[in-house]
Amino acid sequence: MSSLPYVLISLLIPIMITVFGSILKNHPPAYRNQLFGYRSIRSMQNKKNWEMAQKLAGTLWWKMGWIDLVICLIVQFLLTLTHNALVIIYGTFALMVLQLVPLIVTFVLVERKLKQNGS
Repeated sequence: MSSLPYVLISLLIPIMITVFGSILKNHPPAYRNQLFGYRSIRSMQNKKNWEMAQKLAGTLWWKMGWIDLVICLIVQFLLTLTHNALVIIYGTFALMVLQLVPLIVTFVLVERKLKQNGS
């Protein structure tokens, strides 16, 4: 059984987090909008919050995306060594669920920072 499809699927989330993090960090949306950017009630309250949230979320996503990508490659390599289809499938699924952690951590950290700044 080829584990390549599972490796590629599990790499989608860290690659997307890294790419969107880079975009937000280097080219954040200049105006509050409903389509792109880190959007929350606090981040959309005013321009100052919007700009700070975009930069912080972008930086966090970029860093966590790279960390997630490395972890994902290591775990997928170890899963592939088992040569057990069920271990690879369930391991990939568990890995993808765990990849939600950077998104949750980003939300908590950005909202905490916005709250500290009096917003």
